[in-house]
Amino acid sequence: MKKRYILTGIAALFAAFGLSANVNAGAKSNVAPGSPSLNVYRVYNNARSISGNASRGVKVYAKLNGKTLGTSRASKKNGHFTIRLNKKVNTNSRVYVYAQRGRINFYNIIDVQARVAKKTAKKSTTTKKIAKKTTSKKTTNKKDKKATKKSSRSNLIKASNIAGQWNSNKSNGYSQRWTFNNTYGLNMDLYKNNRFNKHLVRNATYYLKAVNKDNLYRVTYKGRGQKHYSTFYLRLTSTKHFNISGKKSQNASLLVNGSKAKVASFEKK
Repeated sequence: MKKRYILTGIAALFAAFGLSANVNAGAKSNVAPGSPSLNVYRVYNNARSISGNASRGVKVYAKLNGKTLGTSRASKKNGHFTIRLNKKVNTNSRVYVYAQRGRINFYNIIDVQARVAKKTAKKSTTTKKIAKKTTSKKTTNKKDKKATKKSSRSNLIKASNIAGQWNSNKSNGYSQRWTFNNTYGLNMDLYKNNRFNKHLVRNATYYLKAVNKDNLYRVTYKGRGQKHYSTFYLRLTSTKHFNISGKKSQNASLLVNGSKAKVASFEKK
């Protein structure tokens, strides 16, 4: 998700000539004084609304190919907003969502994502043959297979357990705190002697994918201001603990964005 800051007058001028203003959201000198905040949730194919959070009471609106899709206003209590769209949006469409305070606009560029289809088990219809002789072995084998499947499923730890705040092991006085959040993304912070030192990754878009039945997950993320995605693996040993891992579930360690300490294990706060 890319963030841009522009003035309304400049935006109109650029729009008249079919141009766009590209401003680095990470550079403090480019932030217009009094700019409203804006955080937009993910948008999926065929969506009829866009939601998120912004500075309380500001006007918010969405555009696609220069045409307004809908307008709303952030709640004066908590800043939450929902924009009702006048038409559905398709996968890979690029939607601009603006927050406006006076003459200052702040906007996010949202790439519409495809919905992940839920796998439905197809029941195959088979013709049952009536056997004259039945054996107890077949019945026993079926029960054993069902029991094995149930036990393997019960050992799996759901990806939803990764959401939350995690503290790493300490190395040379340094440690890290990671926060997985569906709204604000992945945040990685560095601590020295239990005191905050600096941000390593901010508001990263991240994806989780189960690799095997050993509770091994692949994490792909791209932080604010980063051009490329990064990948690491973690293995959940419980709902409160995970280890940094390799592709084959072997123990490993990770060095994030030039931090001074490698991390190997995390405990949920």
